[in-house]
Amino acid sequence: MTNSNSTSTQQPKLLYLLSATETWERFGFYGMRALLVLFMTKELMYHQVRSNSIYAAYAALIYFGPFIGGIIADRYLGYQKSVIFGGIMMALGYLLMIPNEEFTVYIALALVILGNGFFKSSLASTVGGLYEQGDPRRDAGFTIYYIGINIGASVAPIICSFVKEAYGTKYAFVIAFIGMLIALFLFFGQLKQLGNNGLPPDIEKLKQKIMGIPLEFLIYALSLLAVPVFISFLYFEYEYRLATYSLVPIGLMCFGYIFYTALKSDQKQREQLFVVLILMFCNTLFFSFFDLAATALTVFADNNVNRTVFGFSIPAQAFIAVNPTFTMILGVFFSQLWVYLAKRNQDPSTPAKFVFALVLVGIGFACFVLGTKNLDSQNLVPVGFLLLGYLFHTLGELCLSPVGLSTMTKLSPKTITAMVIGAWYLCWSFSNLIAKELANLTVIDANIPPVDSAVSYANVFGNIAMVSVAAGLMLIGLVPLIKKWMHGVN
Repeated sequence: MTNSNSTSTQQPKLLYLLSATETWERFGFYGMRALLVLFMTKELMYHQVRSNSIYAAYAALIYFGPFIGGIIADRYLGYQKSVIFGGIMMALGYLLMIPNEEFTVYIALALVILGNGFFKSSLASTVGGLYEQGDPRRDAGFTIYYIGINIGASVAPIICSFVKEAYGTKYAFVIAFIGMLIALFLFFGQLKQLGNNGLPPDIEKLKQKIMGIPLEFLIYALSLLAVPVFISFLYFEYEYRLATYSLVPIGLMCFGYIFYTALKSDQKQREQLFVVLILMFCNTLFFSFFDLAATALTVFADNNVNRTVFGFSIPAQAFIAVNPTFTMILGVFFSQLWVYLAKRNQDPSTPAKFVFALVLVGIGFACFVLGTKNLDSQNLVPVGFLLLGYLFHTLGELCLSPVGLSTMTKLSPKTITAMVIGAWYLCWSFSNLIAKELANLTVIDANIPPVDSAVSYANVFGNIAMVSVAAGLMLIGLVPLIKKWMHGVN
């Protein structure tokens, strides 16, 4: 384990290098994410429901992958090799997006899904390996790591959106490809400093040959067989909901395995894993609403929001950068806030932070509803309401996501840490499938005037606001029990 003295307030230097790696990987990922739905709708000429369905299947698989990739990393490859293999696959995927051809798009998305499965949980697990159990810097460290994610996520949609407007979509995808190459370069530069952190659990086992092929390369080859499966899930999601019907039972089995592990553990570990499952449920609910940003909220911004600021029209895709930009600005404050409160024994418990998150995301949707009730002279929502809603979403995300990720590394047994982190991301698979259904509730005829479509959005967003706030208030009643089961881990 690479580690610094846990009594120090200074973060390990490798944290910043790993955060920079994640910054550039997320630059590529979010650059493509910002373009995807409107690209399919306006350039591939897909119906909006089909675009929503493909995006939801893509996002669901993106977050399902780290669960499987985490298991492979824990048991065989280790985190370093998983990050490298995953990064190469993602780079190839972004490269294949550049031709803008329908056929290559599906292959490209499948490669990004595969690569992300190996990359995502393994890099986060490497960050967790920088800290010993009980290190008070862990939450702050993961918040800094989360800021790194959002630097890339905030800059990429803006750059890619304006490159698309000026030169075309294929050049915007080139930008995403370059971001992934930089991430790989940065990680290769850290391998010597990482030392044993993230090495395979049994290097000799990886060298053993099966049918004349070393196990390591056999794992890579078998992983590539998943690409045509992912292509099928993406292509047929609109007509047959193939991804939905496949991922739901698989996901339930994954969570069932964690539950089974809890039952055969001692009381302390069992109760901590029960907390993991409760927090994962809250995570799924939160991001079912939050993840409307790439679908319904992007279309809402495109059709119903006055995007002209100081005489300049902002592309709808660029508003995806608002949340990560707020995260970047406020993340530093939150990382210091948790440390400041912890020193004074006033740090809210993890479940309390989850309560705040659910209530805040509900308030954000209430802001969108308020905007539809205060249309301007063009019958459009003033952009300030969109920004205010995203601000509340960001505050909720900062209460939940980095803290939740840190808590997963603290509560999970060391032997299944990457798998538990993968399951944490798996929650987002379910959230994106739910978000797809919510987004489809907002789909309306393109010829309906904004003043009428605003009413449709207000109904859906209003219901989301009420459900989210109600869930947060209900969770308050479970806070004492959850704190007890955490056994002093905050």
